[in-house]
Amino acid sequence: MARLSDVARSERRDSIIAAAAERFSSQGFHATSMAEIISDSGVAAGTVYMHFASKDDLIVATAEQALDGVGRTLAGLLDRDPAPSLAAFLTSIRTSLPSDASGALRAHLVLHSWAETSRNPRLAALVSDRYDALLAGVNPLISMWRERGEMPSDLSSAELGRDLLALVQGHIVQAAVLSGGRDPRRRAVPDAGSDPHR
Repeated sequence: MARLSDVARSERRDSIIAAAAERFSSQGFHATSMAEIISDSGVAAGTVYMHFASKDDLIVATAEQALDGVGRTLAGLLDRDPAPSLAAFLTSIRTSLPSDASGALRAHLVLHSWAETSRNPRLAALVSDRYDALLAGVNPLISMWRERGEMPSDLSSAELGRDLLALVQGHIVQAAVLSGGRDPRRRAVPDAGSDPHR
């Protein structure tokens, strides 16, 4: 029997993660069973367990994939010359957040992941590590934005970095709470100066 190539194995792993992310986003981690993920992924149970020994492994893998996507976007922004504007940075980071096939932000999946850090040490370590990496990665951009007058100079780079990530986190919370999981940028917002009651 022919062995799967590394590419095929990676594609199968990604399809399992995608099935898990869809279920986790709509049902939460604890209401989702491995049987549902196996069924949705379209691969045999043995194949799923070959990649992931437990549901906790899948929870960590979905979070890792989402966070690494944001990290890759940040790395790409750091390579741009000239550096992107602050507005372009925020747009790029927001669009790199996990989304479904239609492009809708999977905000609930992110919220579930944050809540799960209180009981899953592996997930907590992963989230903390990636958060620290994002803070360190954004520092060079903050220096450029301050030089260009796009950010205040009376706050430290660390404070500004935390504030920037807080904006992204707030965007996720708005999507989950105010928009039923949809991207809040898709909500109708009255133009400045218009009468919202007309």
